Amino acid sequence: MPFKKSLLASAIALGANVLPLCINYRYLDGAQVTKREGDLLFYYGNMNFLEQLVKLLGIHESWVEIILCPAIETQKLKCRKQVSENARHSILNAHISVQSEEERVAVGSYALSG
Repeated sequence: MPFKKSLLASAIALGANVLPLCINYRYLDGAQVTKREGDLLFYYGNMNFLEQLVKLLGIHESWVEIILCPAIETQKLKCRKQVSENARHSILNAHISVQSEEERVAVGSYALSG
């Protein structure tokens, strides 16, 4: 999903650095996060905001990993599109994809038998 370049305009206008953050959701109520649990955490597409908020508030505990990506020096770049692309690239490199239950079981089975 593309970033909203307009949100970077003020940082670029000030010549301030942009510090991308990557949030990896690791555990939800004690269980490793899979795509199924992701629908409790993430708000996207045509989801109803209020319904999603109620689901989110029902979660007792979640563990996240926050990764501070390298700062982007806006003075060295020509436009907010470049800043946006650099930020997205940094975050994608730090992101750990949420696996489906089948993928997680297959990886776990391989690790146990390999």
